[in-house]
Parts: sequence; structure tokens; C-alpha cells
Amino acid sequence: MKAAVLYGKKDIRIQEVKRPVMGPDEVLIQIKAVGICGSDVHYYENFAMGSTYQMTEPQILGHEPSGMIIEVGENVTTVKPGDRVTIEPGETCGRCCQCKSGHYNLCPDVRFLSVPGNKGAFAEYLVMGAEMVYRIPDSMPYEIACLAEPLSVGIHACELASLKPEDKLMVLGAGPIGLMAVAAALSFGVKDITVGDIHQNRLEFAKEYCKVKYTVNTGEKTSEQIVEECTEGKGFDCVIETSGAPAADYITVDLVRKGGRISLVGIPREESVSFHIFDIIDKEVSLYGVFRYANSYPLAVQILNSGIIDFEKLITKKFDLCDTAEALDFALNHKMEAIKTVVVNKEEADTL
Repeated sequence: MKAAVLYGKKDIRIQEVKRPVMGPDEVLIQIKAVGICGSDVHYYENFAMGSTYQMTEPQILGHEPSGMIIEVGENVTTVKPGDRVTIEPGETCGRCCQCKSGHYNLCPDVRFLSVPGNKGAFAEYLVMGAEMVYRIPDSMPYEIACLAEPLSVGIHACELASLKPEDKLMVLGAGPIGLMAVAAALSFGVKDITVGDIHQNRLEFAKEYCKVKYTVNTGEKTSEQIVEECTEGKGFDCVIETSGAPAADYITVDLVRKGGRISLVGIPREESVSFHIFDIIDKEVSLYGVFRYANSYPLAVQILNSGIIDFEKLITKKFDLCDTAEALDFALNHKMEAIKTVVVNKEEADTL
């Protein structure tokens, strides 16, 4: 099969590689579309992501795939050839205490697509366990189905923070994950949503297409001003931080009310950031780290199918599999104007 293989920094080569072999509990999927994640861009730019994930051999990236099932293993009864599916990218052991308690995203033996040692989905075919695929409606474009992965992150952030319809919510960061957190919150019935970012074009996009109540430029206003203007001085019930900017992490405590909740999603470049520990204690803030997601894909498919926001608008540009290097270059060099870049498997990529 054809695949886009990363050999080093900004070195993507389109090659013929061996098609993966399917086991009795697995399915063979013809990949139709794969969203580009920020982690893919990190690997492409640095052949690593931070100090934790270092590439040591050529790698196929991509962990936000959708496609069509071509074959199923002899033990598979839940799906069949011809089913259109979105694919959860992390297969876990199912035996450890984390898996058994429902927190399988914390499994120490997870095999996650495209991290070092596990090939990803920038290829024509992929084999996955049958329990990792979820049928999508015939009317749902494959490019939209790819959004189930980042949307699952938003769902998990909302669930950990016990988000309720009456909450005043602040989402810091108007990138793909931030906007997916907004979509998840809307589906939870939340109507009072503020989005903060330092880039005005992203704020305008959020206001126009994502049904947020307020947008604020966090580079131009103080935390006190934001709290006063958006919450009448009371503070937000919940803050979801998705940007990974140390300054954004720092102000979450200033923005949240006493007894409020904070979900930290964004991963900063620095290994440590500063917080007002006294204020966390004084306010009795509940602070949640958000690592991927668990048990969220069925809800993600429902939300994507609901059209609660205009998900089509989030797809900035599509590239053919043969142009994966150009797609990653675009995602790297147009971070502020691009929301989601997608690699598709067809003869000619659509131009948006």
C-alpha cells in the first residue's frame, strides 16, 4: 500500500509499504481521511514531541482517521465490510486497573496510532481492533468524521469538570481543540460561553461559526476586566485551557470563581508552568488534567451529526495523501489562519 513515511525533520516520503495483516478480532479499513493534529506537526518539525516522545525510526503519522471497512476478522460480528467508520486511535490492554475502572485512556500499555513505535494512518489501509471503530451516518463526510478525535478531547474536558447547562464557561484558546470544547459544551446545554485568545481572527471565527456568547482578546484585557465584563465580577464556573500557553495556564485561577473547576488540556512547550497555589487553595479550585479521552466516541459521532455548530467551516484545506508533506507544511506555517487541515485518500484533493 501507499503511505507517507516520516524519515526525519521535514522529511516525508511517499512509499510503497507492506499492507498490515488483520487478526481474527480486527478489521481492515480503507482510510478515506485523516485530520492533522498539532502533535503531527511537532513530529514533522522536530522528529519528536518534547522530551518524552522521540522518534528513533521512520514513522507513519496520523491518528485522526476515518474510512470504510474492507474486511473483518472471523470473530468480528459488530461491523461488516462496507461500513463507514471513524476510528478511535488508542488500543489498550483491557486488563489493568485503569482499563477495568473505565479510565482506559490512562492504560500504561496503550498502543496509540502514530506515537513512536506505533504506525499511524497517513496510508491507504489500517488494521484496528473491531471495538475501536464506530459507524457514521451515510450523510456524514469522512472529513467531518475525523473530528471525532479532537471532539472527544473536548467532551472529556467537559465531563471531568462536571459541566452543567447553567454554568458560565471560559475556553482559553480558539484553535481546533478549543472550538471542539465549545461544541461539546453546547451539546451539554451550556449557553453562556466565552472564548479567549490573543489572535483576533480566531476570535472572529469562534463568534461567527461557533455560537459563543463572548469573545475576549486575552492579550489586551486583564483577568479582572474579563471577569467583570463577562461574569459581572463573579468569575467563571468552569475554565477549559486548550492553548498550552504558560500565560493562559497562569490566568485560569484568576478567571475561575471560588469553588470553580479548571480543565487543563493544552500542553505547554515548557515542562513546568507557574500557578498561584495560595489562590487555588483559597478558592478551593478543582483542577483536572485532561489526557486524551475515554468512552466518548459514540457521543462525538452524535454531536458531529447534530450540526450544533457548522463543522464544515472548521475544515480549512484538504490535501491528497501524496501531498502529505505539503499538508504538514501548511499546518505548520499557517497556524493562525488554519483551523483543521485534512489528508484525504482520493485521486485529486478538493481545494477549499
